[in-house]
Amino acid sequence: MASTVPVLIHFSKKDVVKIDKLVKDGFYASRTEAVRDAVRTKIEELTKEDKVIKKVTEDEVEKALREYIEENPHDRLRKIGV
Repeated sequence: MASTVPVLIHFSKKDVVKIDKLVKDGFYASRTEAVRDAVRTKIEELTKEDKVIKKVTEDEVEKALREYIEENPHDRLRKIGV
């Protein structure tokens, strides 16, 4: 198993009660396991989104706008089928 690094996290009482209920109901063996699973799940979710959604830089937006402005309006209409 990979080595672990301790991290201090503060939760609201409301969240701790919810985590403790998950542990009590047998979904997790401990608070640590519940938090670890939640963090892993969120990381996987964000990683998948990052692969699907390409972040556009300001330079790319400016370049696209320049090309659009400089493009012949008739060519633009032809591209969309008008």
